[in-house]
Amino acid sequence: MTIWFLIRAIDPPALNTFISNGKLLLVREPFSWEDERQLLLEYQIDTIVSKNSGGGATYAKIAAARELGLPVVMVQQPQIPDVEQAADVEGAIAWLIKQLLVISYILGAIGMCQVASTQVVAARLQGFLSPKRL
Repeated sequence: MTIWFLIRAIDPPALNTFISNGKLLLVREPFSWEDERQLLLEYQIDTIVSKNSGGGATYAKIAAARELGLPVVMVQQPQIPDVEQAADVEGAIAWLIKQLLVISYILGAIGMCQVASTQVVAARLQGFLSPKRL
């Protein structure tokens, strides 16, 4: 059995991206039901794999696939973990320094040498990565 892919995207993939056996179509939505049906027939598509973007833009594709009796696999986007974020370089540097200072506090129980070296690293990092130097 040969697997062939029709890949439809708005932007081209990164250079040197390997695209398996198939064809890349660079087009922008919206697509009508008629356009989607014609595409499925023209390329003899037998299965749809689509990201579940949560919008109505994929409705025509799903409706055309249903009419033709094609299976549809919807891929759910992963949840983005709730993590600290920095809006700019200064914020990222401040976060790094805070983490180093926390580490130096924890290492304080082990010995002053480790605390001093961690504080030196934090100070050097702050000086080296200052926005003026970037």
